[in-house]
Amino acid sequence: MSGAFLVASRFSLVRLLAVAMAFLPISPASAQDVRDSATAAPLPAASATPAAPPNASPAPPDGAATAAPQNNILHCDDLIRVTVFQEEDLTTETRITKAGSITFPLIGTIEVAGKTIAQTQEDIRSRLDKDYIVNPHVTVAVIEYSKLWVTVLGQVQKPGNVEMPNSGGLDLLGAIALSGGYTPDADVEHIAVRRIVNGAEQMLAVNATELARDPTAKPFMMQAGDAITVPYIKKWATVLGEVQKPGRIDLPPEGNTDLLGAIALASGYTADADPTHVDIRRNVNGRDTILTVNATELAQNSSVKQFLVLAGDSITVHYNRQWVTVLGEVQKPGKVKIPPEGGLDLLGAIAEASGFAADADIAHISVRRTVDGKDTILNVNAKELSRNTNVDSFLVQPGDNITVPQRMF
Repeated sequence: MSGAFLVASRFSLVRLLAVAMAFLPISPASAQDVRDSATAAPLPAASATPAAPPNASPAPPDGAATAAPQNNILHCDDLIRVTVFQEEDLTTETRITKAGSITFPLIGTIEVAGKTIAQTQEDIRSRLDKDYIVNPHVTVAVIEYSKLWVTVLGQVQKPGNVEMPNSGGLDLLGAIALSGGYTPDADVEHIAVRRIVNGAEQMLAVNATELARDPTAKPFMMQAGDAITVPYIKKWATVLGEVQKPGRIDLPPEGNTDLLGAIALASGYTADADPTHVDIRRNVNGRDTILTVNATELAQNSSVKQFLVLAGDSITVHYNRQWVTVLGEVQKPGKVKIPPEGGLDLLGAIAEASGFAADADIAHISVRRTVDGKDTILNVNAKELSRNTNVDSFLVQPGDNITVPQRMF
């Protein structure tokens, strides 16, 4: 008789026996171990711990090495025993691989890590029932629990693995405390928890600030294999005014950014910027303080100590008011810049505007100037200025508005 015929005959007999046994009041013994603090389902920022499924496996036999009772979710490195009623040849004792699977006779590789004992029993039972044994009774028992860990990374004092207690019950705040607590740069409101559920990766967001402040909030319970990442809090400053790209700039996670570097991150000055007058608004001891810096001096004098930007600073580059406006009967009306050293007089400003037009009334030029917060109109006779060397030059001031009227005759 061939080998294939023997195997077929054997499983035909097994099917007949299984059908007969199905009418007997036989059911696998049940026991429950409590290993994880929550079922393998997506969790909100805080979650309750549901009861374990009713279909659990019997306890390991006497003498087997076991940890304290824990939840019935299987994990990598667990040592388990799988038995099929009245099928001693199928009894398998195996350790779950790092990939989360086991190999079982007849049906091959099965993914079990992250599944409950009841789910694993049903998975094996349905596969056997499909091709080999009618209504098999499958029992899965944990012989030896693996050590349970969560990983805490990012902005904590001691990143690495944290061992969960045998009784379970480790929440997120406790895991971070076991990692030495947060660093000063931790963003505690945007903590990420990576969790494997039924072989699929899920990312859960947790606001640890709310958990710590609200005594009524449910703790976020950890599961073995979770990976917690505490991110670096983004530091930024604001650069406004006469820069190419005003707005927020991100400061580097490590090291410092000085004022000139912050302005460079905003793509530099506009043509109308006044680098000699840059204001920095900063919170000092709970109060807003305005600090004024000459950025031109910082750039030109290497001996000047650089001004370091702090997170939350608001930098304003002011408009360069070192100009006057020349309007009316001149060749090129518009703005005229005052040189950095100053000393621009009225005739020089008009020369910068390409001189008088043919119809200019140069004896009745008006200069509007702000004096003590009030607009003042000053009348200037440019003809007298140009002819009489004994007359003092009329020096213009930043912001002056010069108007050359049209001659009436």
